[in-house]
Amino acid sequence: QGEVVAGSRHFRIWARAIVTVPLTRLVAVEDLKPGLTIQPDQVRVELMEGFPVAAKTSTPTVVTVTGMTPLRSIPAGSELRLDNLVRPLDVVRGDLVHVELRIGKARLSFNGRAEGAGRMGQLIAVRNPESNRVFQARVEGKDSVLVDTQGSGAE
Repeated sequence: QGEVVAGSRHFRIWARAIVTVPLTRLVAVEDLKPGLTIQPDQVRVELMEGFPVAAKTSTPTVVTVTGMTPLRSIPAGSELRLDNLVRPLDVVRGDLVHVELRIGKARLSFNGRAEGAGRMGQLIAVRNPESNRVFQARVEGKDSVLVDTQGSGAE
């Protein structure tokens, strides 16, 4: 609300302003299903005009979402947000995993069975199929775990 003065006359006026700026957003080209990894050809960058909102997270790119999985279905044409996506698990319960055991400078490798699931850096339970013992190991990559006796609690 404002007031305009013209000579001895006063006029009250109302104005509504819509503020927009050019924005980019990442949208799904096709329906994206939870649990299935996103491929580069399933998303595209779209330019639009919108209200400048201070985002808590940055706008995702095709590179950052490739290989991620949606937490829920994302219909074609919908915007992708990082808080609705997760990195897939590197190890899934029941997977055969490559185990590396480090004791000082000594290294021992064998295969084990994942008793838990996790992403890189997380601790999971792994079963030694020969002794049937379960031990904790840190996920190092896809179907690969590490037991470092300096603090992992290996048996």
